[in-house]
Amino acid sequence: MSVVSDNSVRNENGNSNEELYQQSKEDVLSAVDRNVKTIMLVGSGGNGKSHLTNELKSVLESNGYVIYSPDTSYSWKEADVFLENMNTVEKKVVHLLFDPYLEWCIAPSIDTAMVMMNGIRW
Repeated sequence: MSVVSDNSVRNENGNSNEELYQQSKEDVLSAVDRNVKTIMLVGSGGNGKSHLTNELKSVLESNGYVIYSPDTSYSWKEADVFLENMNTVEKKVVHLLFDPYLEWCIAPSIDTAMVMMNGIRW
C-alpha cells in the first residue's frame, strides 16, 4: 500500500478504502436483491464490517435478514458450530474474521454471498 497526498490509503491495485468500502456495499445490496440466504462479511478487525451492516440495517431488516452481532459470529471458531449456524432457515448477515471455507476445507454453501473486506484499512 502507498499513501497519496490526500492521506487516503490505496491498495496495490490503486483502490482507496472508500472505493473498496463502496464496492462491498454494492456487493451486499446485490446479494439482498438476489435474496441470498446468507451474507458473510469477511475480514480482519477494523475494516468496516460493522459500520457497513449498521449503514444498511434498515434495508437488511426490511428484507428479512437477521443481523448476527460480531460477538456472536466471531465465536464460531469450530467448523461444526459454523455449519450448524449456517444451516438455520432464516436469512442472515454474519461477520467473520477469516474465510471459513479455506480455514476448514469445507465446500461453500450454495446460497451464500461472501463479501471480502480484508483490503480495507481505516
